[in-house]
Amino acid sequence: MNIDEITTELTEKRQQLDKMETQVRKMSKAMAIVLALGGALILGLGIGCLVVWHDFMLTQAIIICVVGAVLLGVAYPIYAMVMKRTLSQIEPLRKQIDDQMEKYGCK
Repeated sequence: MNIDEITTELTEKRQQLDKMETQVRKMSKAMAIVLALGGALILGLGIGCLVVWHDFMLTQAIIICVVGAVLLGVAYPIYAMVMKRTLSQIEPLRKQIDDQMEKYGCK
């Protein structure tokens, strides 16, 4: 293999890693958005129950509100955890490819 072929191969691998990282970011964002929207909807349902049926559904409405608030509260930490875990798996591959690219002078 000559240097041009190695450079092309390493560049393609780097582009694949970049695409994989982009997909991970999109998936993590989508998951966090779904959790946050679900939490907001459940919280809204609980508030609606409090307003309309406050006489006989007070305890259940408060529980529904708490569940919605918890979902809203955990959306970002789950997003951050998934991003950190997945990117930590990709990072050694990126470092390996970067080292090879530096070795062949094609960075």
